[in-house]
Amino acid sequence: MMKGDFDLKRHVIKVISFVLLLSAVVCLPLISVSATSFENLPFESFSYWEGYNSGSAVPVKSMFSFHTQLTGADFGLEDGFRTLTDVFVDDSYIYVLDSDNSRLIIADKTNYKTVSVITDPEFEGETLHFRRAGGVFAKDSNIYICDTENERLIICDINGNVSRVVTRPESDIIPDDLVFAPQKLVCDNKGFFYMISSGCFYGALRFDSDFNFLGFYGANVTAASVTDIISNIKGKILNNNEKISGQAKKIPYQFVDLSVDNEDFIFTVTDSGDTGQIRRLNPGGSNVYKVYEGGQYTGSDSVFFGVRGFIRRTFIDEKSSLVSVTVDENDFVYVADQKFGRILVYNRDGFMLCGFGGGVDRGEIKGTFRGISSLHIDGDYLYAVDSINNVITVFQFTDFGKLIKTATNLTDDGKYEESLSVWRDILAQDANCQAAYNGISKALITMGEYDEALKMAKMGKNTQLYGEAFTKVRSAFINKYFYVLLVVLVPVAAVIVTLAVIKRKKKIVIFKNRDVTASISACVHPFAYFRNLRDNKRTKIIMAAVFTFLLFFTTLICDFFCGYMYGYVDPGSYNLLFTFLGTSGIVLLYTVTNWGVCSIQGGKGRMYEVFIAVSYSVVPLIVYRLFYLVISNILVPKEAFFLGIFEALAWIFAGFSLIVANMEIHEYDFFKVLKTTVIILLGMGLVIFLMFMVIILIQQLITFIKTIYNELLLR
Repeated sequence: MMKGDFDLKRHVIKVISFVLLLSAVVCLPLISVSATSFENLPFESFSYWEGYNSGSAVPVKSMFSFHTQLTGADFGLEDGFRTLTDVFVDDSYIYVLDSDNSRLIIADKTNYKTVSVITDPEFEGETLHFRRAGGVFAKDSNIYICDTENERLIICDINGNVSRVVTRPESDIIPDDLVFAPQKLVCDNKGFFYMISSGCFYGALRFDSDFNFLGFYGANVTAASVTDIISNIKGKILNNNEKISGQAKKIPYQFVDLSVDNEDFIFTVTDSGDTGQIRRLNPGGSNVYKVYEGGQYTGSDSVFFGVRGFIRRTFIDEKSSLVSVTVDENDFVYVADQKFGRILVYNRDGFMLCGFGGGVDRGEIKGTFRGISSLHIDGDYLYAVDSINNVITVFQFTDFGKLIKTATNLTDDGKYEESLSVWRDILAQDANCQAAYNGISKALITMGEYDEALKMAKMGKNTQLYGEAFTKVRSAFINKYFYVLLVVLVPVAAVIVTLAVIKRKKKIVIFKNRDVTASISACVHPFAYFRNLRDNKRTKIIMAAVFTFLLFFTTLICDFFCGYMYGYVDPGSYNLLFTFLGTSGIVLLYTVTNWGVCSIQGGKGRMYEVFIAVSYSVVPLIVYRLFYLVISNILVPKEAFFLGIFEALAWIFAGFSLIVANMEIHEYDFFKVLKTTVIILLGMGLVIFLMFMVIILIQQLITFIKTIYNELLLR
C-alpha cells in the first residue's frame, strides 16, 4: 500500500469522526429532552392530549364522582342478581336485566324501590323464559326484552303483560344463514327501531313502528389491503369457481351496542378492529362521525378509540374491547372498555374528555370494575353494569364536569363570549384540560383577539385553530407594515439583482477556492464534477463531511423550528439519535455498503469517492429543508400546497445525482447502476437487521447478568 493512500484513508477516518463528534456536540444540550416522566399520574381520571404525548395518558380533573353501588339487596331481592346483563333508564324507572334468572326488575329511579319484577311472562298459553337475554329497552308504555338465546323480541308492559313476540321476519333480502338473535334495541324519535342481532355481519336490522322489516342498516366495512387485492385477482385468474367459493373471505365486525342521539343519528360500537370502533350513522346508514385528529377532521373509520400508550408506566400493547355505548343530550359519547375496566368520554368531535374507572380483574374498590358490560346515561347520572360482580355502579357529574357540559353547549350554540369565562374557569381548575385551551382559542378568534388566540391554540395543540388565528395575525401585520415592507424590500431586491448582474458581467468569484465553488455547483453539473472526483481529494472530503452534517442539522432545525401547523415535535419524546441515524447515519451506511458491494461487482470507486458522491447528492435535500423552514413559517398548509411538489423534485434530483455519481466513479453503465443499487439497498437492510439483533442480544445478556447478580445477592 502506498503511503499516499494510507494518509488519505486516515484523513477519511478523521473527517467521519469529526462529523460524528460535531453531531454529538449539537445534540448534547438537547439530550435531556428525550426522557419522559410518568411519575405520580392518578389514572382514576385521565385523557390523551392530541398532538402532545398522545401515546401516554395525562391526569385530568374528574368529570364524574362515585354516587352509589346497587346490588340485588338494594332492589329488595333476597337471592340477589345472578348475571346482570343490561340496564336502561327512562323518565321514571330503571330497568335492570338479570338474564340468568330470566328476570327484569323495574324500580323507581329516584329511590331504587322496586315497582315490578317480570319473570317468565305468559303469552298465548306459553311461558316465555328469557334466560341469557342480551338487552332491555323501554319507550312509552312498552318494554322490549331482547331474548337472544330464544331468537325473539318480547314486548310487554310494566306488569309483564306480553302484547307481542317478534320473531325472524320474512324477507327476500334476509340471507338464509342469518340467525335472528336480538341482542340490543333502540328507537329514534320517528318511531324506527334498530336492532343488533348476535352474529349478524350485515349491520343492524331496521324496523318501522309496527316491526315491519325495512332492511339492514350501516354495516361495518372491511378495508382491503394491497395484498388482499393481489391475492383476489390471482385467485380469480388461476382458480376455478369451486376453489374460489371455498376460499375464506374477510367479514366485517359486528356491532355490539348502539345508541340514538338528539338528531336521530345512531351511534354504534364495535368490539374488534384497530380503528373505527365508534361510528355515527345517518338515516342512510353512512358513517358521518368526524373526529378532530392530527390537525384536521377525519372520518372515525380511520381513528382508534380506546385505551392506548402508557398506564402507570406500563405500555399498553393489548387492544381495547369496547362493549357498550350511550349518548347524552349534549352529544357526549360514553363508551365502556371491558378489557381495561374503564369508561371513556368523548365530545361530539370525538375528542376524549376523560377516562375513568379501572380495577380490571379485581373491581374491589367502588367505582372500579371487574367485568363492565353495559352503560346508560340519564341526565347527570351514568349507570355502569358489572356483569361479573353483579353490581350497578352509579356515577354523578361533578361540578367540574357540569362546567365542561355548560361550556361545550355554549360553544356549540355559537355563544362564544359567554363560553369564554366558563372555559377560563375550567382551565384554572385543571391545566391539563385540552378542551379548555381549544374553547378559549375559538372564543378569542370570534372576538378578534387573535394574538392571544394564537397562544392558546398552540398551548392546546390545535393546529386548525392556530391556522385561523395565524392568518388573521399575518394579515394585520401586513396591513400595518405594508409600506415599510415595500420601502425596505424593493431596494433590497434591486440591490441583489444589480449585484448578480455585475457579478455575471465582470465574472466576480465569491469563493476564491475553486474546489469549493465546484463542490457547490456539483448538483447542477454532476457529470463534469464526478468525472474529476479524484482531483484535490482533501477539500472535497471536507465539503462532503460538511454536507453530511448539514443534512442532519437541517432536519433537526426543521423538526423544531418549522411552522407549528406543519408538525409539532414533542420535546419529551424526540429522539435525536434516531434523527442522526436517519440522516447522516444513512449516508455513512450507504457509503460502506456501496463500496463493499461495488468492490465485488468490479467497481472502480474507492470508499472516499463513494462518500463524496453520496454526500454531494443530498445537497438538493438540504436546500429543500431550508426552503421548507422559511415557507412553513410564512404560509398556512393549504397555501403551501407546492411544498410536496418541491420535495418530490428534490428527491428526484438527489437520486439522479447519485446515479450519475455511481456511473462515473465505478465506470458502470446505467443498467448496472440500477442492478447494484438494488443489491446495496438489500445489503443496507441486512446490516440494519443485524444491528437490531445485536442490540437485542446485548440487552438480553445485560438482563441475564443482572438476574444472576440479584440472585447471588439474595443468597
